[in-house]
Amino acid sequence: MKDLAHLFLGANSSEGFYSLYDQLLTARLDDLLILKGGPGCGKSSFMRRVAEALTEAGEEAVFIHCSGDPASLDGVIFPALRTAMVDGTSPHILEPVYAVACERYVDLTRFYDVEGVKTRREEIILGTDTYRAAYRDAYRALRAASAVEVQRRAEASAAMDFDRLARRIDGIARRELRGKSGRRGSVQRAFLGGTTHRGVICRFDTVDALCPRVYALCDSYGLGAQALETLCDAALQAGENVLLCPDRYDLSEIHSNGLELLMTNTYPTIFGAQASKAVKSEVCDSLQGILDGCLYDEFQRKVYSNPTMTAEQIRDLFYDLCVEYGKDE
Repeated sequence: MKDLAHLFLGANSSEGFYSLYDQLLTARLDDLLILKGGPGCGKSSFMRRVAEALTEAGEEAVFIHCSGDPASLDGVIFPALRTAMVDGTSPHILEPVYAVACERYVDLTRFYDVEGVKTRREEIILGTDTYRAAYRDAYRALRAASAVEVQRRAEASAAMDFDRLARRIDGIARRELRGKSGRRGSVQRAFLGGTTHRGVICRFDTVDALCPRVYALCDSYGLGAQALETLCDAALQAGENVLLCPDRYDLSEIHSNGLELLMTNTYPTIFGAQASKAVKSEVCDSLQGILDGCLYDEFQRKVYSNPTMTAEQIRDLFYDLCVEYGKDE
């Protein structure tokens, strides 16, 4: 199979489900097949089999993975054919804008074994209600983690030399975009990964596949967004088309830690003889991030499970946990 890229067009975030699927409508493809049907009716399997057939015939495919279950597909894009298939059901509901001319439905409900499903009615209702309740709990946890991350990032920003970073980014832009100019480029947005039921996923293999050179911004505090925005704008002005991968809707610390560890296979190229030291440093930083995450997770769970705690009791709890985790210095 010729896998051009593996991406996500949705993210589980502190704001709930965040969707970029509307881009498939605004792209005005020659043929966008919007699949309709309930869970388990075969939408992902159908798209995978079509993709296998077309890639075996030599077509390139961009695979769009489900933000909840990364092993499942929510879409496949065939750029050369200007054709795509997408799951158009909740939470990323899509409806045709230019029906038939650009988009059309594929109804998979016609293949339901209705009588067979009815025999398991109570089981399906229980499973669906449990699944939805789990998502509500997950989003509450993401909101709590986001509040901690905002404070952590604000404290780190005070010690950040943003002027020095800006000079470094300007140097990268001038080197990589030297001599390029023309009509302003275009932007497409997708997520490289996200928070899934299997933990935090990052498809760094897509970066390897699409980018001959990679600059590793080792950013444990999520402070590199401004630098990336500057580079993006410079590339657009130079006439380059940009694939922008937002990170602000995810848990930036966990996401960036995972990204740093995944990038260790490129460290010999980036750091040369110092690669092993750089890897050790990033691993230590990542492990410290995990400990910090455990501390804040335990703190949040205890606070939420005891809603009558006073402000003083909350402060004492946090101090005791800091001592327990060795962060009382």
